[in-house]
Parts: sequence; C-alpha cells; structure tokens
Amino acid sequence: MKTKRIFGCLVALLVFVVSAPATTVVWYGTTSNAWNVGSNWSSDVPAVGDNAHVYGGTAIITDARAADQLRLSSDYATDTGIVTIASGGSLQVLGGAFAQFGGSVGTLNVQAGGSFTSTGAWTVGTGGSATMVIDGTVQVNGQFSSAHGSTGTANITIGNGGSLTVGGIMYHGYSGTSVITVNAGGSLACTGPYIYSPGHGSFVVGGTITTPALYHNPNIGNFTDIVGNGKVYVTTLSELAEISSYLLDGRLKGNGIDGNVNISAWDGSKYTLTVIPEPATLMILALGGLFLKRRAAK
Repeated sequence: MKTKRIFGCLVALLVFVVSAPATTVVWYGTTSNAWNVGSNWSSDVPAVGDNAHVYGGTAIITDARAADQLRLSSDYATDTGIVTIASGGSLQVLGGAFAQFGGSVGTLNVQAGGSFTSTGAWTVGTGGSATMVIDGTVQVNGQFSSAHGSTGTANITIGNGGSLTVGGIMYHGYSGTSVITVNAGGSLACTGPYIYSPGHGSFVVGGTITTPALYHNPNIGNFTDIVGNGKVYVTTLSELAEISSYLLDGRLKGNGIDGNVNISAWDGSKYTLTVIPEPATLMILALGGLFLKRRAAK
C-alpha cells in the first residue's frame, strides 16, 4: 500500500513538472545592455523554462543563451525593444512573437558570427513594425510568418555571408507588408514545402533564394525582383508552369523590369532564375568572347 502511495505521489509530481507554465522574465537593462547579467532582468537571466520579454531598451547577447519563448516588442503598443546577437553569441528558443501589437517597433540584429535558432514557429511583425538584419545565421525549424496581421510590417535584410533557413512553410507578407532583401553573398533557403506571399510581400534578390516552390497572390501585386547576379533556385520539377505564369503577369521581375528573367532548363535538381542581360551587356559579353577567341587563334 505504501509503495502505491509513493508511486502516486511521484506521478503527481511528474505531471506538475511537465505542465508547469514557463516563467516570464522581463528585460529592464538596469545595469548594462548585457543579456547575461542577471540584474538587467526582472528576476535572473532567462534560460530554458523561461519566456524572455524585451519590450524596451537594447539587449546584447555575446555567449550561448536559450529560452522557451522570445517576445520581442510584443507586450504593448509602445514597445521599442532591440535584441542584438553579436559575433560568438547565440540564442535558441522554442518560438516567439516579434512586434505583435500595432504601434510596436522591434529590431533583431544577428551580426556576423552570431546565430539565432527557433525550433518552432517564429512570427515577425504581427501588428507592429519589425526589422531583422541578418549578417550571421538564422534557422527557423517551424513555420515562419512575416507581417502576419493587416497592420504588420516586416523588413528583413540578409547581408553578405548571412543566411536564413526555414524548415516549415514560409509566409512572407501574410496579411501586411513585408520586404525581404537578400544582398549579394546572402542566402535564403526554404527546406519546407514552399514560400508563399499571400499579402503584400516582395523579394529583392541580389544573392540566392532556394525553395521547392514560390507562390504569390495574384490579386495583391506582390513580386520577386531578381537584381544583378542574383539567383532563385526552384527545386520542384512540376513548378515550371507556375513560374512561367509569373513572367506573364509581372510577379517575376529582373532588375525591376516585368518578365526580364531567364528560366534555365531543369538540370536534374532545380530550375535557375536569373536576370536577362541588357543588350549592352550582351554586346560586351559577345565582344569579350570574340577577343578571347582571337587570342586563342594566335
């Protein structure tokens, strides 16, 4: 009988531990802007089991950190929180919200050598204004949603050497306005089913985007603009008809010109979308080829 009672107590304790809600830890920045200083927080430095709330000030991460949820500028309409992950710093969370309410403004900077990982869903600019600057590494294993609400805005810039990888569906401009700029040397990779822009979402691609499929809402006017030497790789063979329709209706641009995009033949793993060179550029390339041919002949 005593054994059964002890066993019952252990089960009850286990249920309590498993179901215990995460602790809310609020950033105050009283002492400095260092994330890893306990006196900057309402209780102590957040860890696994805590939800980190940054609704004002700047918190800088310089070492390895983790939390359950990151709520960045997602408590009040007046929020203006900033989180910077410096070189050598990392933050891993289960998910989070970013600039959730109308009027809120939030910024996430991931510097070169820094990393941010969300093992679950990550929502950017639900109702407020969100900015992400990615010069390091960002990995979202779950669903990624930018400008989820109608008043939400998201501006995401991936710099040279920066990368954003999304393992779930990527909603770009779900209901609000979202712009993702992939600069030369930067990359965006969706390893989930597809990238979809149901709202006012646009891409400016000077680096590379890789995705199984790229969808735009034909009734909104969103688009992908490939600039310079940028490339978009589409890795699903059956997507050729969809891509071709974008060339015809202005949802696929090259250097800002509707339809000014070349689609390569399927190479066994992907289509490659690139800008069609301007006539002057083609002439220069032709002359260069002629010059090399004449030199070889000599």
